[in-house]
Amino acid sequence: MGYFNIEKDAPKPLETDWMNGKIVSGLRMACGFDGNAVTGGRNGWRYYGWYNKGDSISDSWCFSGVDDNDINDPVSVSYGTTASDAIANLADGRFLTVKVESKFAASSEWKSIKE
Repeated sequence: MGYFNIEKDAPKPLETDWMNGKIVSGLRMACGFDGNAVTGGRNGWRYYGWYNKGDSISDSWCFSGVDDNDINDPVSVSYGTTASDAIANLADGRFLTVKVESKFAASSEWKSIKE
């Protein structure tokens, strides 16, 4: 899920859609870009390069996005039944088939300082 060409004063999807859980239905993690997103179609293999080394879903998404283009603003939002679950999933989450009730959210947003 990417958002492109967002005007400077427009509401950010992270605030309007992601943190309140509007875009999830049992998902434990949602990843995308908030603002800048330039992937060139190569982000998948970059992502799994990090993930297969043992990095979390969130870290793999962030590292692969920045590896692909340093102006990218990768975002990961983790959901959990408790605040501790959401934070733990953000820090260490791996792919699971178990759905979660979204009561809490934790996010990681990386911003380029080159803008």
